[in-house]
Amino acid sequence: MNIDEFAVVASREQAALFSAACAERSSGILFWTVSSSGRPADLDRYVRTLDMLWVPDFEDRSVYESQRRELEGMHEMVVGDELTGPSALALYSVVTLHSALKVIATGSTDAILECSMAARNAAFRAQRRLNVPLLVAEERYQDDDVNDLVTGGGVDSLRVRAQQNGRDRFDLMYAAYSSS
Repeated sequence: MNIDEFAVVASREQAALFSAACAERSSGILFWTVSSSGRPADLDRYVRTLDMLWVPDFEDRSVYESQRRELEGMHEMVVGDELTGPSALALYSVVTLHSALKVIATGSTDAILECSMAARNAAFRAQRRLNVPLLVAEERYQDDDVNDLVTGGGVDSLRVRAQQNGRDRFDLMYAAYSSS
């Protein structure tokens, strides 16, 4: 099943977990750049946001919309296109987080597709810097996520895999930026 088909048939929980996995994979560069710039309160907010995605509360979806608005005021989103280097890649991680929150806040099919695209865009931007096929890998990871969710795979295994995929991506980015 591809992402377009999944977006139509996914339950709210499946959609939320798919988006959490997308955000998890792209968050390493964000956490690193924010922590390197001495912004512990911002780092804490981003970590809490990612954790929120993994335990969705569909009873009060307004919390997710409120969190989306808070992200819009964060440094990465405010400065946006002026960012360079790892900070520019961190922006795309925040965009993925923002899109993942929208999946829970709205529950719309379009939001799932938007989150998928944001995660692919984050991988593509990193790929351009690293010259490693990260976009193809992200597409494969998303396919794996869809297959796991459709066949009843567990949340824990999905998150562990997304964390490992994210660490692998981050390790490549860290090596590229720390050597330049």
